[in-house]
Amino acid sequence: MEDLYKVLQVDPRAGPEVVRAAYRVLAQKYHPDLNPSPNAADAMKRLNNAYEVLGDPRCRSEYDVARVIGMGAGTAVTHASDFADQVAAHAESAFPSEGRDSPRSARIFDILTFRQSRSGKIGLWLGILLGVLVLLLLASDINTSSGDLAYQLVTKVWVALMVFLIVWGLVWSVGDLVTLVYFGKGGAKPPDDR
Repeated sequence: MEDLYKVLQVDPRAGPEVVRAAYRVLAQKYHPDLNPSPNAADAMKRLNNAYEVLGDPRCRSEYDVARVIGMGAGTAVTHASDFADQVAAHAESAFPSEGRDSPRSARIFDILTFRQSRSGKIGLWLGILLGVLVLLLLASDINTSSGDLAYQLVTKVWVALMVFLIVWGLVWSVGDLVTLVYFGKGGAKPPDDR
């Protein structure tokens, strides 16, 4: 990846005003109408590309991230949509035998809302019922004659809440695994853009 900061001859910490000023100075120097060199047009294209990326705050931050993680040789960022395509290509290169239509690549786009992921689950009601039963059983053991009644009550409620949360989580997790393994339902699917 070509270092766009070196193309514009600015420090990576330079502000937008410095980037703009450096671009203007170099554009006057390498503009094909003002510079008779045969390489002037190519230099101007590189300058325009560098300024297009570094002049836009969003593209610049994306470029800085790509620069830090190292997108590999031969990649150059021109604008945001190209950058997204390059990141997708970089991610797909991790699994070269699988194309965009493979089930594994589709799983990347499975995004569920809380309501979608938990619709129709009985874990909530089972957990509440078990939590209430445990609370009632524990409350029957409270010794009202001792002086630490508040401590006993808080402890019993805390234990009942923990039982409720553990049962709730277990039932939901097992339910999700059964749904995924036996029924193949992964939730929301990506839109088909073909």
